[in-house]
Amino acid sequence: MVSLPPKPANMKIFIPILCIVILSSCSKEDAQSYPVSYTFHHVDQSDEKLYVVDAINLDTIPVNTGTYGVEREGFKTFIQDYLLMAFDLKEIELLSEDSLRIHVIAGEEEIDSVFSYSTVNGSIVIDSIQGGLLTYDKDSDQFIVCGVTTFVLAGPNVQDPGIIYEDFSIEDCTPGYSNEDYARDILTENGLLSLDTIGVILTKFIFQ
Repeated sequence: MVSLPPKPANMKIFIPILCIVILSSCSKEDAQSYPVSYTFHHVDQSDEKLYVVDAINLDTIPVNTGTYGVEREGFKTFIQDYLLMAFDLKEIELLSEDSLRIHVIAGEEEIDSVFSYSTVNGSIVIDSIQGGLLTYDKDSDQFIVCGVTTFVLAGPNVQDPGIIYEDFSIEDCTPGYSNEDYARDILTENGLLSLDTIGVILTKFIFQ
């Protein structure tokens, strides 16, 4: 039976705010005059998978398996709400070829500021937000705020479940990582047993 992970007393949330983000060049700035505004369009949580551990291998199983399948929509809504509490992006506005405005509520702090950026090898470099949390998709001309939720459910071979089975984490996404890459990191780092289940959900807030 695959169940939801229990809600921990101290859920691990890691969304750093002051770092460097590298974004691909924006097509809107090539085709339109400034300012160019990007606002919230929709949420995408379609990249969601469950993996059953088979020694060093991972086998996917349907996400509607067990009680997790019954309760998953409520869990995914909870993830959205938690991400918005940590980093609620309201608008990105390109002001010129070297400056942009970001309006965001991060925790209890509201930030509405202008940042400089430069284009390096076809990418925009902004001294503001960590690269995996906010990215730009040039093909779709949209900004993406991305968080990844991971959890592990104990299988029948676990005699005394430790904290890895009692917690789940929400972190900013890693550029270039696939859903399975996150699962393999968890398998490698935690020495899981066969028939344990790993869950990975990518939550993307799309701004167009």
